[in-house]
Amino acid sequence: MRVAVTAKDTNLDAAVDPRFGRCAYFVVVETETMAAEGVANTGSGDAGGAGTQAAQRVAEKDVTVVLTGNCGPNAFRTLQAAGIEVVTGVTGTVREAIAAYGEGRMKAAKAANVASHAGTSISERSDKMRIAIPVTDGKLSAHFGHCEVFALTDVDRERKMVVSTQMLVPPPHEPGLLPRWLAEQGAELIIAGGMGGRAQGLFEQQKITVIVGAPSDTPAAIVNAYLRGALQTGDNVCDH
Repeated sequence: MRVAVTAKDTNLDAAVDPRFGRCAYFVVVETETMAAEGVANTGSGDAGGAGTQAAQRVAEKDVTVVLTGNCGPNAFRTLQAAGIEVVTGVTGTVREAIAAYGEGRMKAAKAANVASHAGTSISERSDKMRIAIPVTDGKLSAHFGHCEVFALTDVDRERKMVVSTQMLVPPPHEPGLLPRWLAEQGAELIIAGGMGGRAQGLFEQQKITVIVGAPSDTPAAIVNAYLRGALQTGDNVCDH
């Protein structure tokens, strides 16, 4: 079986790139032998159509499965039309992703899991910012490391409005993993209820601003309050 994994480099130990259309490379793996070929995603910097072009590029490599973090609707439709199975929510290294798929720990997606252009970097949209909020039962989670999902909300800072929101299931909790994973998703700010000092330091290393002590409210209410300058914060409920 030939499987394509979106990656940040060209080998089996490369980190999975969470973006499909704008990933740096595809690592095409022959699963029976683990022979790997690194393929540059030459259309990743295009202003539009990156997802569709990437899907066409992958189809040319005769793969039957794509493993990636996020896949938008245009790319998803193109891959489906080519008979290629899509698995989203993938993290870790290429080697780890192939192993997890082979062991049956990953299931094919039934639809795109992000909106169009979700992979466009924040730096390419200078008036935009991506805010991460840990969520459990629809509201901000008191402890970010044990939330059910993260709400990743793109906002227009100049117009003070929400552009889009996507809900992503985080990888299994490991010390130090979430700051790196959220940085890979393009987050610039995390608003949390509680967070330990070590975690705050790790977010700072990833150049992600931290706000703690936020109230237990819906992501939309929290983001809108932040944009209006009306977000009320209290004590940091986490002391480790």
